[in-house]
Amino acid sequence: MVGGIQYQFLRASPERLPMSTNTSSTVKFKPFDAETAEIYRYRVQAGVNLGSVFVLERWCCPPSLSSGVSDKPWESEIDFLEACGTIEHARESLEAYWQTAIKESDFKFLASIGINSVRLPIGYWILGRDYMTGPFERFKGVYDSAWNQFLSVISMADRFKIGVLVDLHAAPGGQNKQTHCGISTKKAEVLEDANRLRTLKVLKALASALAPINNVIGLELLNEADDDSSLQVSPLQDFYKAACKEIRDASPKINLPIYIGDSWKMESYSRLIASIQDEFNFVVLDTHQYFCHNEDDHKKTAAEHTQNVKGIIKEKIQTNGATIRKNIVVGEWSVVLNSASIGEGHDEKQEMSKFGSVELKTWNDVCPGNYIWNYRSGDDNWYWSFVYCHRTGVLPNRFNNGTLPQPVVLETVSDVLRDIYKKESLQAAQIAHVEYWRTKDVNVQDMLWQYNKGFQRGYDVAVRFLESWASRVGFIDQLANDYTIKFSKEEGQSTKDSWQYDHGFIQGVMAVDQAILRKSSG
Repeated sequence: MVGGIQYQFLRASPERLPMSTNTSSTVKFKPFDAETAEIYRYRVQAGVNLGSVFVLERWCCPPSLSSGVSDKPWESEIDFLEACGTIEHARESLEAYWQTAIKESDFKFLASIGINSVRLPIGYWILGRDYMTGPFERFKGVYDSAWNQFLSVISMADRFKIGVLVDLHAAPGGQNKQTHCGISTKKAEVLEDANRLRTLKVLKALASALAPINNVIGLELLNEADDDSSLQVSPLQDFYKAACKEIRDASPKINLPIYIGDSWKMESYSRLIASIQDEFNFVVLDTHQYFCHNEDDHKKTAAEHTQNVKGIIKEKIQTNGATIRKNIVVGEWSVVLNSASIGEGHDEKQEMSKFGSVELKTWNDVCPGNYIWNYRSGDDNWYWSFVYCHRTGVLPNRFNNGTLPQPVVLETVSDVLRDIYKKESLQAAQIAHVEYWRTKDVNVQDMLWQYNKGFQRGYDVAVRFLESWASRVGFIDQLANDYTIKFSKEEGQSTKDSWQYDHGFIQGVMAVDQAILRKSSG
C-alpha cells in the first residue's frame, strides 16, 4: 500500500491453475515523501545486482533450485518451467525459492558494509496473468505470487535505507539473444509490433506502481538490448523515446528516474539521452563494463586491462557523461578476468583484487553509481559472487562511497554547520565564479544574487543528505537542474536566465562534498 493504495495487479480468471494461496498478503509502503525519495534517487549509489531472483540464470541459482527438477538441462526461465514437468510443481518450486532467495538478513549485511542500493532484474511475467503472453502464456498461474514477493523485497530494502533500481531484464520477445531474456530462442524480437506494444504496456504499469515508492530509485527500460542498426536514430532508440513518454504519462507528478542501457554504444546512447533530457528530465545512461568475455579481452594482460580502465574507459565515461549532466552509472561490472589475462605464475586472487580495486576507484571517481554483478552465484565459491569476493577480501570490507561511516558524518557535519565555514566557502566560490566569467567578457555582477541563492540552497540540500542519511549527493548536475527549474518558476523567468543559480547550486553541493572527502581520506 502506497499512500493508501494497494499494489496488487488485477488478475484474469484462472485458466489452468487456481489462484495461488500466497497472493493474499498485501505489502505496505509509507506514503510518498518527496524529500525522502530525493535522497534515495539522487545520492551516490554503491550497489550490487540481485540477479537471478525474478528472472532465472542457472549459473547464479543455488543447487537446491535445480535439484527439484528433471535431469533435462535448462538455462533460461522458460527452460526451468519445462524442466519442472508440471505447472503445479513449477509454481511450488518458484514460490519456495522467492521466499528464501533474498532475506532481511541479506539487506542487513549489505547496509552494514555501506551498500546503499541494489539493481533488481525482473522478467515481465511477474506482473501476473494479464501480462503472460507468448511462450509464458501456457504457464499462467505459476507467477501469481511473484508480484507480492517482488514488492516484499523492495519493502525489506527500505527498512535498511537501501534503494532499488528495478531493471526490466527480460521483455516480451527478448531484447537480445541471450537466455537471461527468459527464453532460449536465440532471437531478439522485442521490437516486433506486438511485442513492442506489450513491452510499453509493461513499462507503463511498472512506472505507475513504482514511482510512488520512496526507495525505488529508478526504472531501467531494457537490459543489454541488441542494437545493430547503423541509422543515426535506431528503431530501438525510437522505442526508448516512446517508453519515456509512457512512463512520464503514467506518473506525471513524480519524476521517477529512467535508466537506459547503452547497448555497448556509449557515444550513440549519450547522444540519445542528451536529445531527450529536456523533455523527460531525469534520464540516466547505464553502461556495463566487463573485461573477460571475448577473445580481445583474453589477449590483454591484467596490467593492460588495468591501464585501460584507468585511462581510456575512465576518459570515455567522463567525456560522455559531461554531455548528459553526468548521469551515467556502471550498472554491471565484475572483478573477473580470464585466466589467459592473469597468466601462468600469477596469483589469481591477487590479480582479481588489484583489478577490482582499480575498477571500483574509477567508477567512484566518474560515476554517481555502480552495481557489481552479482550478489550471489550458484555456490558462492568464485569471483562472480559478491559474497565470495567480500568474504575473501577481494572487495573492500566496507564501501565508504555509499553510506558514510558515522565518524566521517559527525566530523563533517560539525564543520559544515559552522556559519564561518559556509560563509568562507561561498566567498571563495563567488570570487572564482566572477573571475572565470570576467575572462570570458561576461558581466555576472548584476545577477550575482542568483548565484549566491543557488549556492546556499545547494549547500543546505547537501547537508541534509549528509546529516539525515549519511549520504553524498551523487547526481549533482541533475539535482541542480531540477532545483533551477523550481527557482525559475518562482521568479517567473526561463531556466536559461537562471544559469547562475544552477552554477551556484552545484558549487554549494561541492563545498559540502569536498568537506566529506577530506574527512574520508584523513
